Amino acid sequence: MTKQIRALESELGLQLFTRSTRHVELTPAGESFYQDAKEIVLKTQIAVSRAQRQSFSPKAIRIGVSTPAVLFYLQNVLSQFTERYPDVWPDIECMDYKRILNLFLDDKLDVLFYYKENMPSDLPS
Repeated sequence: MTKQIRALESELGLQLFTRSTRHVELTPAGESFYQDAKEIVLKTQIAVSRAQRQSFSPKAIRIGVSTPAVLFYLQNVLSQFTERYPDVWPDIECMDYKRILNLFLDDKLDVLFYYKENMPSDLPS
């Protein structure tokens, strides 16, 4: 693993870890790279899931999120949901908060996970 990390650091031209004889920790560049990589992995999982679902037509629950970070918190919930309802697949849309809210208001999403501070105060009831 050490060789792979060093190869990645060499390819990127930057140091991802600070190493000492006692511990290893992420550099600021390493932390940034790690956060972006987590989002890429989550988005890739969604893309693979959507592509796999194209071969059959199950029922879908349309879920909107305003940031990929929300997906990290939804993993356990979605896993339990798909176990309990195997014929219903989550179809997840991740967009900026204005576009995702408009989809929800236009009844194109069943569920919306959205930051309260981004919610307009003049929403219809």
